[in-house]
Amino acid sequence: MPKLSRNIAFSYTDNITPYLDKIMQIPADVQKKMLQAEAEIIAEAERQTARSMLSVNTGNYYDEATGVAQAIAVGRMKKNRNENMWHTNVIFKGSQHGVRLGAIAFYNEYGALHMRRGSLNGKPWIQKPRPFIKTAINRASGEAVRAAEKIFFEDFINKY
Repeated sequence: MPKLSRNIAFSYTDNITPYLDKIMQIPADVQKKMLQAEAEIIAEAERQTARSMLSVNTGNYYDEATGVAQAIAVGRMKKNRNENMWHTNVIFKGSQHGVRLGAIAFYNEYGALHMRRGSLNGKPWIQKPRPFIKTAINRASGEAVRAAEKIFFEDFINKY
């Protein structure tokens, strides 16, 4: 089954450009707090868009909104291979109707071609994409960056 995850990494805007030389000196605890704040905002936005965009009940869809939205979680913090930067993922935990919720989210995000006996006179039907993850990231990215910036300034720049 396909794996669906989004990497959350540092982003910056113009008002932290003068501090770029200090970014490499950010302590691990501040990096973790920044990433956690970004990931929590993105995860909550994905839960909200999953509830709104996936709550369609037609002949071809069953209501996946509750299961997918509840499955969204922030993964654990990990260091990259160079051991100098932290990263995390927003992930899907669990399964519904015997299918991993990450796979259900993948099919909803990108669409699918289904081959079922008896449905639509034995012909395949197409599940159109419902890009709730992309929509959530586009809507919440500014807020996530602002939250990380706030932690950057409060916990790092103002203390050092």
